[in-house]
Parts: sequence; C-alpha cells; structure tokens
Amino acid sequence: RDWSSDVCSSDLPYVIRVLKSDAKIRVTGKVPKTEKKDSWGDVSYLEDFSSIARAIRGSKVKIHLDLSALDFNAFRGDGYSFENCEQLSGITIPSTIYSIWENSFKNCTSLKIVNFCRSKKEWKQILVEHKSGNEALLKAKIKYNYKGE
Repeated sequence: RDWSSDVCSSDLPYVIRVLKSDAKIRVTGKVPKTEKKDSWGDVSYLEDFSSIARAIRGSKVKIHLDLSALDFNAFRGDGYSFENCEQLSGITIPSTIYSIWENSFKNCTSLKIVNFCRSKKEWKQILVEHKSGNEALLKAKIKYNYKGE
C-alpha cells in the first residue's frame, strides 16, 4: 500500500493517476468551489470534488481519502462528490460535516470503511439525504471518534 500523506487537493488528481498500488491519501489545502443557483435563484458556492472524483473513477487501484484536514460542511450531490467512484475504498469524514446530499456516494461499490472524527451520536445527527443514493456509505463500517493512524 502506498501512503501519500498531505497531498494538496489541487495536486490530488495527478497523484491518483500515477499510483501503482492501493493508497491512503490525506488531502490538505482547499477544495475548489463552484457557483450554483437553486430553483429560487439563490447562489451558493459548493465544494467541487469533481476533478478528484474523475481521477478516482479512472484509477486502477483502491483509494482511501482522508479529508479530515479540510474545512467544509457538506458533501454535495449533482456530480460534485463521489458518485460512481468504484475505486473509493474508504473515506475519513471531517468533524465539520453536517449534511450529505443525495447520491454523493452512489455506486461507490468498494467503499467499506468510513472514519468519522466525532461520536456515533453526532454521526446520527448528520442529514443523509436520499438514503437509497448513499447505500454504500451507510453500509460501510464506521469508525467513530477517529483521530488518525
């Protein structure tokens, strides 16, 4: 297993493409944001994981992303998160998360481990929208109060 710690989010797509074996990657820096208007015309700026997700979709190896160093509050659906990332084997979710939008982890068939930086009680308070679009996340083994390896 490769251990590529502290990879800046902007470098992550390249790092994933050159991996030769399964890896756990701790992501640092800021995730790019995309402007999105809702049906009422209100503008919000969403964390856009699409370039990282494209790299994972094209990967031949399993990837565990440690996002615990990032400061954001929701995984967004609509192509901004990890839908169809079959090589995503694990994810570490930061303590700042309060919402996981529908289809954020849809068809992540290799996702087996979720490390969560807070308690089980706090995990249950996170809004997970459209649970049928996030089955992989909800079926994975969850490690609570995760402090890193």
